[in-house]
Amino acid sequence: MAEGRYSRERRHNNEQYIPFTNYSAEGNDDSIPHRRPFRERCQSADCRRPQSENERSRIRRSINYQGNPNQQKQGHGGGCGGGRIQHERGTRRSHSHVRRLTYKQLMELQYKDASDIVMLLASEQTSFASLLNAVSSVNMMRVILYLLAKACGTNSTRTLLFQVLTTVKESNFLEETVKDALTSLAADTSPDRARDDQQFLKNVLVLLQQLCVSFPHSMITILGLKDVLKFTIMKLQNTGNAGIVDDGILEMMTALDGLKGSMFTKIQSEREKRKKSVQVEEEPPDDFRDLSICPIDEDIRPDTHKPFLRKNKVKGGYKDLNQYLDIQFRLLREDFICPLREGIDEYLEPQTIFGIQKNSDIRVYNGVRITKTVCARRALLHRLQFDVSKLRHVRWENSKRLIYGSLVCLSHDNFNTFLFATVSERDCRLLRKGIIDVSFEHDLPKGLDDVSFVMVETTAFFEAYRHVLKCLQHIQEGQLPFEKYIVACENIILPPKYLQNQRAVKFDLRPLMDEDFVIRENDTFRQQHIGMEYMFGYTSRGAKSVEVLDLNGWPTPQQLHLNQSQYRALQEALTKEFVITQGPPGTGKTYVGLKIVKALLHNANVWNTEEPSPMLIVCYTNHALDQFLEGIDSFFSGNMIRVGSRSKSEIISKYTLKEKRQEFRKSRFRSREMGRVRYEYIQYLNQLKWDIERQRTPIEHSQTEILHENTLMPHMGKFYYQLVTLGEKQGVCRQQSRMITWLGLDQMIGEAQTAIAKGPDLDELLDSEQNEDHDYIAVQEEAEILQQQRQLDDDDDDDYLNLTKHMVTQVPRERNQYVAVDVFSMTNPPLANAQMTDQFQLQRHAKKAMKRKLLKQLRESKRMSEQEMRRVENIWTLPMPQRYKLYKAWIHALRQHIQQEIATKETTYRHYVDMLKEIDFQEDKKVLERATVIGMTTTGAARYQKILSEIRPKIVVVEEAAEVLEGHVIATLSESCQHLILIGDHKQLRPNPNVYRLAKDYSLDLSLFERMVNNGVPCNTLEIQHRMRPEIASLMLPIYPKLKDADSVKLYPNVKGVSQNLFFITHNQPEKHDREMVSHSNEFEAKYIVELCSYMLKQGYDKSQITVLTTYSGQLLTLKKLMPKHIFDGVRVTVVDNFQGEENDIILLSLVRSNEQNIVGFLKIENRICVALSRAKHGLFVIGNFDLLSRNSELWTDLLKDRRINNEIGPGLKLVCQNHPNDAGLEATNPEDFKKAPEGGCMKPCQFILKCGHLCMLSCHPYDPKHEKYQCKKRCRKLVCRNGHQCTGLCFEKCGKCTVKVEKIIPRCQHKQMVDCYLDPEDFSCEHGCTGMLSCGHACGAPCGSPHQCLPERQCVVKCEATLACGHACKGNCHACHQGKLHKRCSQKCNKILVCGHECTNTCSNCPPCEKECENQCAHRKCPKKCGDLCEPCMAPCIWVCEHHQCTKKCSEPCNRDPCNYPCEKRLPCGHQCIGMCGELCPRACRICNQRMVAQVLVLCGKTNKEDARFVKLENCRHIVEVSYLDHYMKRETRTDDKFLSLKACPFCNTVIRQNMRYGKLIKERLQDIKDVKRCILKNQNSIRQLQFEVRFSIQVHISTKEHREKQEMYLRGYNESVAGLTTILNQLEFLKKIEKLIRQFSLVTATKTSLKSKVAVHLAALEQFRQWILNKKTYALSEQEICDAQRELERYTAALGMIKIEKALLDKNIKLDSLLEVRFQRVLQYVAGRYPFTPQRHQFVKAVVEKIKNLAPDSMKEVSDTERVSILKALDLSVGHWFKCKHGHIYSTGERVEAVTFRCPECCKTQNTRSDRLVADSALASDVGGARRDTSWEYSNMSNFVLDDLLTL
Repeated sequence: MAEGRYSRERRHNNEQYIPFTNYSAEGNDDSIPHRRPFRERCQSADCRRPQSENERSRIRRSINYQGNPNQQKQGHGGGCGGGRIQHERGTRRSHSHVRRLTYKQLMELQYKDASDIVMLLASEQTSFASLLNAVSSVNMMRVILYLLAKACGTNSTRTLLFQVLTTVKESNFLEETVKDALTSLAADTSPDRARDDQQFLKNVLVLLQQLCVSFPHSMITILGLKDVLKFTIMKLQNTGNAGIVDDGILEMMTALDGLKGSMFTKIQSEREKRKKSVQVEEEPPDDFRDLSICPIDEDIRPDTHKPFLRKNKVKGGYKDLNQYLDIQFRLLREDFICPLREGIDEYLEPQTIFGIQKNSDIRVYNGVRITKTVCARRALLHRLQFDVSKLRHVRWENSKRLIYGSLVCLSHDNFNTFLFATVSERDCRLLRKGIIDVSFEHDLPKGLDDVSFVMVETTAFFEAYRHVLKCLQHIQEGQLPFEKYIVACENIILPPKYLQNQRAVKFDLRPLMDEDFVIRENDTFRQQHIGMEYMFGYTSRGAKSVEVLDLNGWPTPQQLHLNQSQYRALQEALTKEFVITQGPPGTGKTYVGLKIVKALLHNANVWNTEEPSPMLIVCYTNHALDQFLEGIDSFFSGNMIRVGSRSKSEIISKYTLKEKRQEFRKSRFRSREMGRVRYEYIQYLNQLKWDIERQRTPIEHSQTEILHENTLMPHMGKFYYQLVTLGEKQGVCRQQSRMITWLGLDQMIGEAQTAIAKGPDLDELLDSEQNEDHDYIAVQEEAEILQQQRQLDDDDDDDYLNLTKHMVTQVPRERNQYVAVDVFSMTNPPLANAQMTDQFQLQRHAKKAMKRKLLKQLRESKRMSEQEMRRVENIWTLPMPQRYKLYKAWIHALRQHIQQEIATKETTYRHYVDMLKEIDFQEDKKVLERATVIGMTTTGAARYQKILSEIRPKIVVVEEAAEVLEGHVIATLSESCQHLILIGDHKQLRPNPNVYRLAKDYSLDLSLFERMVNNGVPCNTLEIQHRMRPEIASLMLPIYPKLKDADSVKLYPNVKGVSQNLFFITHNQPEKHDREMVSHSNEFEAKYIVELCSYMLKQGYDKSQITVLTTYSGQLLTLKKLMPKHIFDGVRVTVVDNFQGEENDIILLSLVRSNEQNIVGFLKIENRICVALSRAKHGLFVIGNFDLLSRNSELWTDLLKDRRINNEIGPGLKLVCQNHPNDAGLEATNPEDFKKAPEGGCMKPCQFILKCGHLCMLSCHPYDPKHEKYQCKKRCRKLVCRNGHQCTGLCFEKCGKCTVKVEKIIPRCQHKQMVDCYLDPEDFSCEHGCTGMLSCGHACGAPCGSPHQCLPERQCVVKCEATLACGHACKGNCHACHQGKLHKRCSQKCNKILVCGHECTNTCSNCPPCEKECENQCAHRKCPKKCGDLCEPCMAPCIWVCEHHQCTKKCSEPCNRDPCNYPCEKRLPCGHQCIGMCGELCPRACRICNQRMVAQVLVLCGKTNKEDARFVKLENCRHIVEVSYLDHYMKRETRTDDKFLSLKACPFCNTVIRQNMRYGKLIKERLQDIKDVKRCILKNQNSIRQLQFEVRFSIQVHISTKEHREKQEMYLRGYNESVAGLTTILNQLEFLKKIEKLIRQFSLVTATKTSLKSKVAVHLAALEQFRQWILNKKTYALSEQEICDAQRELERYTAALGMIKIEKALLDKNIKLDSLLEVRFQRVLQYVAGRYPFTPQRHQFVKAVVEKIKNLAPDSMKEVSDTERVSILKALDLSVGHWFKCKHGHIYSTGERVEAVTFRCPECCKTQNTRSDRLVADSALASDVGGARRDTSWEYSNMSNFVLDDLLTL
């Protein structure tokens, strides 16, 4: 833009022109003296701020509180559950006045920077909008216009500038004030004002240009002003005022006209370009500057055109700058888009039965939901929750999944539409729970709360790409420095411009001669360009004034402490503007780089002559940056700043941007206006964050906790009264929430106990695995390194610290007001009564089981519709699943209400965050522009690219330049850069793109460094290495033929314990592949390396002297698991790529690759080999399959040839004992061989005499030769007691008390016990088992010495383990099962397959209607109901039609056409013919392209590989099956006569087939049958009402009694809305009726004898317990075992009543029984006493004895009762195998599951005999009442033939 050129010209000419300084300060009367304390809200819609006065007033008041909620009133707001802030009604509003800027203040503002002007004008306290509409004078108008034009020059505060321009556009300033001024100027000019008028016109032009760019769609509104301006300029020219209208104004006017035309024609030209079908070869189809950086539809959809890409030029220059930037931009953009595109394409491909993933860089996550927004410091994030059930194996600490900055794509419609986001926060603990925070690239549409997404992730670091690509788009012609070298590849390098502009420039090189010299810096001197005075030695005086371009006048290399190649590199770096320095391993490239920086810093007066400009240091890794800056710190004491992730260097930590920012805020250079505005924004953000968090907290906790009914009251309506009032009637404590009882949490406790028997919890196993990591050494894993590399540590957290601390304490306290049950804190009982307190004392597994079940219920998205809610009459009568659906409906209403309330606040928060970021960036700019040295990683340079373009560093030094993508280097260069120094080595590590194809086919892995070398740009290569001993350095000669050794490396000592300092161990042990880590490992190599490392440590080496390297991250994890921390802590273990630029004395290298496929991966790349083999100083030991490597790499062949000549390769490393060097030693070919040198020496014994007199028991060991650390492990022989016992400890340990076991008599119980010798028997707790007997007959068994009571009433915990009627073993104990009489209900999971195809998730013997979501769907819609409900029939026409057949039925009716057997004639996207059938869904698999998969399917179907085979695709599982096989499979039945009612499933994966055109008739018929079954189960409303009436009638018998209330509660608790539930309640009432009758009969017994009275009392108490057992049963159906147990107890109590009457009669009549009958009578009394279960055999025995006794006195025993029996209603079972359909179409149930037994239809068997008729009728009841009445006395019908004597043996 013309303005940009104009402002730059003024800057370069050092001209500071301020207009209007000769005018008086008018307009002061416009100011208002009152200074308002807080800003008013902007009314502009573009700012998206709160519009209501109440909102503005509330925020102003909240700022007064300064974020202290303790001064705010709290209340139970409806939607927030007590979390909303409510103020007193009497609080007065804060009437703040506007502080409009005065004319004087505007004049002072002219001297400010552009960014300061923008911030002040955007500040709401200045009321800039009001000022624009009330300009009082021409002078004020001109000052405002000048300020606006100057503000347009900022680049770092674009959001605030946009806000200011919006205010200007919407005001009348341009349309009225400026337009009038232009009209007046054309009519009235004065020579005295010519300069001011000229400046006025330029300011108008600059402002109009910026408005056109910022608001292209609003250009029409400013065309009128442009025409007036054009008319004014023409009139000034015609009237002879040429002094006003100069060439600059005319150029700017022409640029404005061109800008208008380009804006209008841009869209049309782009459309025309895209319409062209044929493009010019090698010409892009569009301008790369117009491309979206974020992916769009065309980039992602796999069926779109391929992206336009051109290869990076390896040699030769580019045509022009645009071509160069276009190629770089498109390749970089494709590098992060391509993995996403391929991943989505792979996801959409047909699923094979083997499910092999092709693209290893793509991760797919299912069940992703957007749960909440997160108010972060830098953005408004969104929290995602995804399914982790299939990610249990992922080690998130080591996995590269979801790392900061990774790009993710979300879709809920099979990627027809998608959303893009980047990972913003990564916490491994949250990731294990499936939680991640992301930042979406665009605003989200509404209504996504309940939407489930599929998320695809690529590991590309999108944030870095974003900034670099933006920079490439903004570079215009002439703005790229060194274009002639970078683009045109010229190889004649000129001196830097700062040397070209001066003659005979002289450098002071004395600091290079004095290595201890430190450069000091004074801020004042630096601002005034005054140099510091230093004292140097006499010998360095010749280097004080060196003409730098005269290389002959330089000091010698020896004087500068350099070798010849380093000397040449230094000269080149200081005299050329474009420098390339190559440093092979160990040659000191960092040392030379520091010399260069030192010389430039000391001579800053040469290159830093005008505005202070910092030197920029750029490194690829944080470690290299710290290393380089530490070197600078050793000789420079000045203003240095580091920008990057958290520094691990204590030296550099004080130079971080965060620290320097804090220093700047305390200095005199700080901007008070900036600090004030920043503070205001932070206060706003803190208050908004506090409000949002408090209001949203109920939503968050609703997913993991049960909310209190008071919180949900505004959304419950009439149900709130029902919940509270009926809850009190049910006896719920007033202090506790009614919601707990209503949702059945008390019942859930018993079910949770079943988890105890299922073994350890999976979460606990995972936690234990994580804890095991603490036992091994810490390794810096790849994910951690990537995270550190990507995430900068420059943000201030102090602003949020106080608020966060307060939220941590305040929010939990408020949470207690609206939370009824905290699911995550199940350890504390939430109920007050003692009974529930006992029940909540569960074991840990049981608590976890309960927690998981409840969390699953809470996270279920299904809720009750409004129509369903209107049909609910009494919430206490709802079944439990329906209660949770209703609860979720209330939660949904609460969620919608709160989200509506906070939506505006979130928008406001986002707005203020954006403005705060710009203010922070502006502050960082002020901090950075004051620095002398700025150090950045490439990531930091990309993020701060805007600031770098403004602070304009003249010198840029890039370390590790050969590892950086070319685009990243270009992004660091500003237009003012005059000196670029690239230091690196392209023969070591190269750039690493995400897409291998782009590196291979398009040379994206070519760095700028290497490309310049390839094009002949002068490169200085260092030649003398100072790191490796000569034999190790020889490995580098094939790569660096001119590399020489320094003398110092020839003096290195030999490695201890081995025969050679360099050795290659070869093997052929196979590798393993890790699909999750996309890496490889080799266990043999890992074990060998670990043993060798241990051996080296035993030689006396310090752990810091040894480094273990590996080429693959998978091997890193394998090594870690073999290296315990207590042995290897301190040994560094890392991958080769992360050890670039580092060294160590001993390197142990594992190459990993060893396979039969002859694949070596990147081990054949010269760069990787170079880095791996050049890290060692003294010793290098490499293990790998070198036969494999030599077959795949010429370089490895050359290296190994020399190794064989020098005998430095073999199957084993020779170990040599230091203590016995003349011995033969041993060869270690396997890890086990190191055991032959157990202590690092040899197998000879040490035999060293210790101070204690013992000999050293170790084998020969070279470490600790004086045995100062050795601990004698022999047994101590000292006597420790009077009994002559010796010390049992070891020699080095201190002797303790005598612990020898001796027999002693315990005085309290006289038991003999083995006790420690020193222990007094009085103090010993006897461990002998207690032999006391409990009432159940089991022994007590508790330890004798432990405090206990072995009383008869003590609860027995002996396991029951009886086999229940369902076949499972009883999980109760003797007490819980009432001594085997009333067994605990079986809580095993049912797992039966229901007729609907789903698995029953309820407990055993309890199969209610399926509660899962119905999966039935057609082409028109999906059934929205529960699976157990009746589906609504689809009345649309059937869509099954092809060119041969057509179905004319409705969609829900069975089709009336046959399947079409013609092949499909369609073509697949690949061009081949479809392999499907006519009229069916086309399989995406191709017979030619997917030949292997098609052949596998044929084999599984038992078919030969026929070329004409046809296939059918199953929609439900996406598998393809051969058509003839599937036809036979679908028509086959499992029974010959009647049909099983069940749905067919996929023969491969067992997924139920619910939707398929070809088999639509069969599927619809079976679905209709299943619907009939559901109808039998559910019944109609009349049947339920009839049963409800029967239940209520039974209850009303005991009106106004305790029994009535208890039965009413039982009815309300039960499943009283279904036939099965009502059947169960009727059964309970029937049992209660019999029990109450027995109680009355027992109460009528009059006994005079005490023994009989006590028996009656005992039986009455037991009957009451039995009654409570029946009352408290809450189940869908009584199990067979419960019915049998209850029936037997009734029979026992009936028999007991009879025996009491008999015993009373015998006593009253004084009747004596004979001895045999007396024995039998006593046996009967034991049977009916209740100690043992009342089995049918015992019952028969009792009946026989009673008959014998009755015969003795028949008249006196007439009142003895008969056996009480209960007729039971049997509920129907919904599982497969119980339901059939006969050939006549009747649906019937067998009552029991069958597989091969033939049953006959009851409707077809009505002509059979009477017994058969009765059985059939009973069975037929299944389709009538929902159950069959069955007399349980059938068990005893065959007992009449038993002989009484035989029964005595039972």
